[in-house]
Amino acid sequence: MTHGARVVWIGCLLLLSALTASASSALPDLDGTEITLGWKDFKALVEAGRTPQSPPEPPPEAAVLRSAEYEGTLRPGLLRLEGKLVVEVLRDGWVRVPLFPDGALVDFEAPGATLHRKGNALELISRGPGTVTVNATLAFPAADRPGENSLSIQLPRAASNLIRLTAEPPIEDLRAQEALVVRAGRRNIFASSKDGRFSLLYALPFQSTAEEAGEEVVAAPRVDVSATQFLDLGGGVIGGILVHDYRIRVAPVDHFDVEIPGGIEIFDCSAQGLENWKMLLQEERRVLRMTLGAPMEGSLRVRVLFEGSYEVDGSLVPVPRFAPLHVERESGFLAVSAEGAEVELSFGDGVLPADPSEIPEEVRAYGGNLHSALKYAGPPGKASVRIAEHPDAAVLTAIIERLAATTLLLENGIQATWLDLSIRNNRKQFLKLSFDGEETEVWSLLLDGEPAKPKRGEGELLIPLPPGNGERQASVSLVLFERLSEIPSLGVLEPAIPSLDIPVAEVLWTLYLPGGRSYRPSGRHFTVMRQPGNRLFRLPGLAAEPAPMQAEEAPPAASKELQDVQQKQEESIRRQMARRKGASRKGALPVRIAIPEGVFRMPRISVTRMFMVGGDDAALRIRATPLWLVRVVSGVRWLLLLAGAVCAGLWLAGRRSMRFSGLCACLLLLAVLPLPGPRWGASLAILILATPAVWLGCLVRSRLRRKRGDEGAAAPSAR
Repeated sequence: MTHGARVVWIGCLLLLSALTASASSALPDLDGTEITLGWKDFKALVEAGRTPQSPPEPPPEAAVLRSAEYEGTLRPGLLRLEGKLVVEVLRDGWVRVPLFPDGALVDFEAPGATLHRKGNALELISRGPGTVTVNATLAFPAADRPGENSLSIQLPRAASNLIRLTAEPPIEDLRAQEALVVRAGRRNIFASSKDGRFSLLYALPFQSTAEEAGEEVVAAPRVDVSATQFLDLGGGVIGGILVHDYRIRVAPVDHFDVEIPGGIEIFDCSAQGLENWKMLLQEERRVLRMTLGAPMEGSLRVRVLFEGSYEVDGSLVPVPRFAPLHVERESGFLAVSAEGAEVELSFGDGVLPADPSEIPEEVRAYGGNLHSALKYAGPPGKASVRIAEHPDAAVLTAIIERLAATTLLLENGIQATWLDLSIRNNRKQFLKLSFDGEETEVWSLLLDGEPAKPKRGEGELLIPLPPGNGERQASVSLVLFERLSEIPSLGVLEPAIPSLDIPVAEVLWTLYLPGGRSYRPSGRHFTVMRQPGNRLFRLPGLAAEPAPMQAEEAPPAASKELQDVQQKQEESIRRQMARRKGASRKGALPVRIAIPEGVFRMPRISVTRMFMVGGDDAALRIRATPLWLVRVVSGVRWLLLLAGAVCAGLWLAGRRSMRFSGLCACLLLLAVLPLPGPRWGASLAILILATPAVWLGCLVRSRLRRKRGDEGAAAPSAR
């Protein structure tokens, strides 16, 4: 062996010893030694140093039966089950799942799997992983001896084992053991088992011949009924609903019969399992027969809708009696409802008054407000209803909630009126306005802000109203123009707003009158809220021009986007107006007319009124007086009042002659006359202040004179 081969083998041995040595072992110090390996030797060393990977953990079970549901029929001698089983195969490859240890397999279907018999049991062979659905039909022998019988079956164990069984006659009293019973009846059962074992108990009747046991007795069904009858009366029509709650025992029934009184027609019948209903004629009586799809026992609710008629003139109406036939016991309620009529129930034998709240909710929800009710146990006696119907009273179909009127009167007799109305309407088509003058012109009409055209009648103006249901509020804006005689400087004015055929709840009327006059409104029908006053003397009845309204501040400039949106809206409105103008049959639509700005500088009178109805006087009486005359009369009243105060002071100071007393009384009487001038408060203030002042002045003067007289008398004596 050459020296190079020896070096290679030594290196391999050292590397193997290093790989197989423990972590605590130390390698020899071979500093400066070179090792040369071939590829095969190096590959073998690397593969020897790798740790083999552990195989994946196998599933805990090869396959499991997830659920099993069975539905079957038990008849004498045989139990037949239709089963649906779901098998989950967890392992990769072929697995065996034991199935159906008992019973005979009649039919089997499992896509992707096969069935194999192993001994007395059957097993399912399938390849996984995956889910297999098995549909199988099984048969089990069942005892058919008269009396009590039992049957135990073992089904595959599953996490969910459900079984539904139905027993065919003559099997009775079907029961289950070793299982949780969810629902049970005489011939049906629904149960669940945790280990797949079911034990059934059932009974078969004893069979005997007529010679040995006698004639067979067939049990008749026993039926109880609880009835609830609802009557809705009014306008000569009897409508209502009849609810029968049946309770069937001992034997099943397949139909129900109800005797229908004369004059009553049946519209509909409904019940669970109802196949059909029809009217029969039996011995001159009408019978409603309701046939079920199959005989049944237990509880059943039947609903019958009916309708009839009665004579409106007759005050006493017999209550229709719906008598159930072939029932053992009967009880129930009767409820009566009437719209626009007074109802009084008269009770027969076996009938007692009842509280309407005792009526079932679904019957009360049929309609109407229950006025009275009665109840009975056993066949009730005859009952009757006394009905007194009354004609409908006229009701308000439209009302004007608010009427804001502004009237402008000029010197030359021109009268312009702006009317703003807020209306709630149900079915009225037009609002009628009546005028005293025949030359009244309509300058503008807006309905909900849109131009509209009024109609002319005989002495009336017809304004179309938008339809509504009483909840929607509509607005009407109207401008009227009329030429009257010139306004007199001294006299009585009687401006009026148009008479309306719709009641008005609240009226606010503002009048602007020509200057240079004093106006005194009369509050016979209206309550005066504001009237002109004189700023110079602050006296009532003196006309004065109120301060002019300040100009509104200019709104801030809008953004360009908002201006574009507004411009588009204006263009859309113009197009709509153009279409409406083209669709109009006569003339053009009116324009919007605002109140001129200069009107607000004129004397103003504001009055209000509550509840104005058609035919009421809608005029306001205003007395006009020239302003110069008012000022003259007011000045004279001031002078008379001051003169009267002076005379009163002098009278108190001691000048009490009859002539002076009469002059004082006349002056004071003239001062308190209802003429323009100071008010009562100002008059009393003048009297209270001026009269004592004059009296004090006279008193001081008399004392000064007396003092001077005493001094003059003392001077000669001193001499």
